[in-house]
Amino acid sequence: MQTKEFLNKVCEQIKYTPIRKEISEELENHIEELKDNYVQEGMKEYKAEEEAIMQMGQAEEIGKRLNKIHKPKMNLQLLIITLTLLGFGFLLSYIDNADNWKSNLIYITISIIPFLIIYFFDYKKLQKYSYLIYFVATIILLMPIIADDTGTPRSVTRIIAIPLYIIAFVGFIENISKKDEIKIEYIKTYKINVKIVIAVLSVISLMLLSQNNSNSQTLIVNLALTYYMVITAKVIQTKNKKHIKKLCEVTAISIIMFALISLINLAQCGELYGLTDRIATGISTVFNPEIDPKISFLELNKREAIKSAKLFGKADNVDIKTYLFFSEGENKYFPLIALLLNYGWIISALMIIMVISFNIKLIIDVTKIKDMYGKLLIIGIACSFIVKNVCCILINLNLLIPLKNAGIPFISFGKMDLLMDILSLAVIFSVYRRKNIVIDYNKKAIRNDYVH
Repeated sequence: MQTKEFLNKVCEQIKYTPIRKEISEELENHIEELKDNYVQEGMKEYKAEEEAIMQMGQAEEIGKRLNKIHKPKMNLQLLIITLTLLGFGFLLSYIDNADNWKSNLIYITISIIPFLIIYFFDYKKLQKYSYLIYFVATIILLMPIIADDTGTPRSVTRIIAIPLYIIAFVGFIENISKKDEIKIEYIKTYKINVKIVIAVLSVISLMLLSQNNSNSQTLIVNLALTYYMVITAKVIQTKNKKHIKKLCEVTAISIIMFALISLINLAQCGELYGLTDRIATGISTVFNPEIDPKISFLELNKREAIKSAKLFGKADNVDIKTYLFFSEGENKYFPLIALLLNYGWIISALMIIMVISFNIKLIIDVTKIKDMYGKLLIIGIACSFIVKNVCCILINLNLLIPLKNAGIPFISFGKMDLLMDILSLAVIFSVYRRKNIVIDYNKKAIRNDYVH
């Protein structure tokens, strides 16, 4: 049997056709190595080829094993949990307006086609376009303010830019071990330390986000924590001390730069004076709202709503202002309170359980990904989801200072947020789909767990 015939028989058993070329090239390399060894031992070339193929094993059996390994994996558990969360989103939208659920359904329907495109797309190809993705995210973030579906002027550019920044940053960190400097040629050749470049780009993204929206505290904290978690995960997985040093330096430079720029901006805006007092006051009013009922109106009403909630059904004896506040437009920031007032503790507890299950499933999925770039992508996007979930629930329970833009993905937030959350989740599904496949596009080779 010749090599080409052997490879064809192996690939016939592999149903996932995009991987056939890489598997064929890898197996051919193994055969050539064995063949060369036999030739060096004095065996004739044609006989060495036959012996090498025989050493590989039965073609059909190898093909079946490889097909089992490379069969695309649908993340059914995460899909079921996500659909359940969307169901709670429909319940919440029905509170606001009996017809509002229809717009949710429209946005979910619109997301299906791009979701499938991302799902079937090979996420690994994004890595080499990290700087381009960053540039696109920055351009989007600098776009003018547009109106949302209610006609209220607001910036939706941040909603699109944040996941793009996360994808770009993951690419930066994954590529950091490949080069120490970036060369820029303009009359002369200039060399810039890659650590400084990554630190500067990450700080610029955070600063642009703060300028883009007046209520962006949660967004900045979310993106900054995501950056930090991606670097931490990379450090944990990296055994090379030189690479660990680079990553730690990137983190230190970024933190120092962002802290200095933030302090300068606060000082210029006259907001630096009394900052610690305002923070202390905010914390005290959250945990002891009775201190100043005028300032702590929101916290007192949340406490009243929680106490008045029934086990099941609508709450009784709740002030109409409180009821309307948490049941209409503001329910995107207080989904738990809105569900408590309208559906009771059972439905609300189920929502919390599903949100926690979603977070845990994302963490578990990280451990199942072999490709480091894919692992970091899931960590980055998952961190963004988890921070939103934890902040929103704590704010609803009066355990955190209220911040704007703190909603639960798939349940609350606006329609554009829902669309981007679904598309961000598509990246996680795309990574999970190829979780057993590790391809090096530079070497055109594939590494996996098959046995000769």
